[in-house]
Amino acid sequence: MENSGKNHHVAMGVLIDVLMVFIVNASMLSILLLCCSLFKVDIVLILSLFSSYLTFRPFQKALLSYHSSKFSYKNHGLFILILLIISFIIASAPYFYIRGGQDEGVYVNAAATFERTGKIFQDDDIRKNIGNNNILKIYDKYNFRDRKIIVHGKYEGVFLPGIYVKDIEQSEYVFQFYPLHPIWMSIFGKIFGGKNRVYSLVFFSLISVLFFYLLFYELFANKWIAFTAGLLLALNPLHAFFSKFPVTEVVFLSFTLSCFFYLVRYYELAKKGIYCPFYLLLAVGLIGCSFFTRISGFMYLPFFYSLTVLTILFVGDKRIRVHLLFSFFGVFLIYIMSLIYGLNFSYPYSHDIYTLSIGKILGNNWGFKVCLICILALLFLLVVSLTRTA
Repeated sequence: MENSGKNHHVAMGVLIDVLMVFIVNASMLSILLLCCSLFKVDIVLILSLFSSYLTFRPFQKALLSYHSSKFSYKNHGLFILILLIISFIIASAPYFYIRGGQDEGVYVNAAATFERTGKIFQDDDIRKNIGNNNILKIYDKYNFRDRKIIVHGKYEGVFLPGIYVKDIEQSEYVFQFYPLHPIWMSIFGKIFGGKNRVYSLVFFSLISVLFFYLLFYELFANKWIAFTAGLLLALNPLHAFFSKFPVTEVVFLSFTLSCFFYLVRYYELAKKGIYCPFYLLLAVGLIGCSFFTRISGFMYLPFFYSLTVLTILFVGDKRIRVHLLFSFFGVFLIYIMSLIYGLNFSYPYSHDIYTLSIGKILGNNWGFKVCLICILALLFLLVVSLTRTA
């Protein structure tokens, strides 16, 4: 009986890790396939299962040993189950918005469109097939909000609310926002039916509560504190609302909370002499998912830069320091990947957001100023590193 219970706790811990590996792989593969105009949910699921096995396999023995000896979910199961049941009851029956013009409707329609077409840039077949110039003028008059060309072939105005014009000559459009939230609604829509695609929100709501519990347990090593924290999040009116409202807040929260949990878990174990870089790899993948969920994820970069400086200065264990610095480098690298995505596959949205946020603070020539700040930040890291080695 004792071995049976022990195996149960080990399986639970490993299952959570495997689930998060699958989510990261499915997210990244979906984005890649969408960029290649090859997105199909069936293909994503098959490739994600296979890639998750390949990702998890090298660390399987170490993780099983870790979960069975150093930290198990013994006596956590009931706490977690209660939290998940409460969260599901609150978040169930999410709102199915299909009317455009608002963020929630844009996300739901983008999800259905990605599932149907498998690509980012969408063709307006109706406009393409209008041969009469007079009819085309009437069509454009009632559908285009703005025909101003910002960058030819990338940003040529605004179609209906939430849809930018990529190339007017080709009648090619692109949805507002980054793609990962609608991608997961596409996956749920394919598996559970179109009207149930918004249950991806419920799924990520449960994940956010789960990892809020686990994060607090990792920080305080007290199940009651962790349970209280998880319960407060589950019952929080804002969390409850955004668990049902198809925008990105809860999805973004789940990725960031799980990232922070795995960072803390790695560090707490490493201080005891147990080095598990798998958790850092997973943390980098999860924060990467957050970058592809909301463009505002760039606001976490100063936080990770600060962690990089603190790691160089104050982490004495060389092995921990190297692991952490590589993981932070991975965070910056995956952000650069999301930036490249935005500039190539979501240029109108990226242009507007960066101009309105960073440009508002730095003024004219903000791009040059950002590059200068990055160079100075790298030089400062170099100085700090030289000081540390000296």
